[in-house]
Amino acid sequence: MRFTIKLKLGLAFAVVVLLSGATAWLGISNLSTVNESLGRLVEGPMKRLELSQRLSIDLMRVVRNEKNLTILANKDDASLFDTEVTKPRQALLANVEAAEATARPQNKPVWASAHAALLKVGDLQDKSQAFIQQGAVDEARRMSVVDVGKFVTEINSDMQKLVDSDKQDLEAAKAAADTEYANARLLMISMVVGSLLIAGAAALWMALSISRGLARATTLARAVAIGDLSQEVTVKTNDEIKDLVDALNNMTENLRTTVGVADNIASGDLTVQVKLFSDKDVLGSALARMVEKLREVVQGAMTASDNVSSGSQELSASSDALAQGATEQASATEEASA
Repeated sequence: MRFTIKLKLGLAFAVVVLLSGATAWLGISNLSTVNESLGRLVEGPMKRLELSQRLSIDLMRVVRNEKNLTILANKDDASLFDTEVTKPRQALLANVEAAEATARPQNKPVWASAHAALLKVGDLQDKSQAFIQQGAVDEARRMSVVDVGKFVTEINSDMQKLVDSDKQDLEAAKAAADTEYANARLLMISMVVGSLLIAGAAALWMALSISRGLARATTLARAVAIGDLSQEVTVKTNDEIKDLVDALNNMTENLRTTVGVADNIASGDLTVQVKLFSDKDVLGSALARMVEKLREVVQGAMTASDNVSSGSQELSASSDALAQGATEQASATEEASA
């Protein structure tokens, strides 16, 4: 598979994007988990703690109203007793029964004890009201202070147990929420650091591979620029840098071939055939034209040499004929003198 620079960049960005998406998803998921934990915290221990404290306050209000009315001991306040004590106590009893029904198993006995004590408080308060109406104020006051006070103390003790239990549950829920938050934060930080490390490693890897390939290509180009055609570069990657280096190596090889042709021409071998690497090979075309011109020049020189040699032979023949004529003329002269 051809692992191009574009593919490397695409894969690196894809990994970073995927990790960023995973980080965002984990963040949203953890936020949802934390939100659910907070919801359970609010709906669970905090709500139960609020209920226990509110019921204790309501109980104290009922007891206070009952004591105030008992101290006043006014027979005409019977309707006021119903409004200030009986009805609030009935509402308190309904809330206690509802809390007991939805209480956790370990707290049901405590709620049952508080429920039973509140029922007894109601019976005693009703008797106290009857004593007031009958004129037995001292008995009503004694019952309010001693008997009702005993069961109120019991109820307060139960409420305090529930408050303490709810506080423990609240602390445990807070600790669990803190743990979930710490784990979520650690996971998100790890994902972000991992994304940064992968992105940095990918960037460094690509930068080194590109810079090394370009450095080798630059070295080869500079060597060719000063006429050194002995250099050759190899790279291990299969990308655009390899294409560049291969092109430079091919150029150098073609230049070596052209230099070899020039060396043969310099050695006097005009039979060499110049190979054109393309129809745009300007250097090869110039060499081919030069070889052709040199061949024409050499052919002309050889023809002129042949012509000079023929002229020399003709001139020599003419000299021989002239000498023979002179010899024959001298012989004739001698014969005439004799």
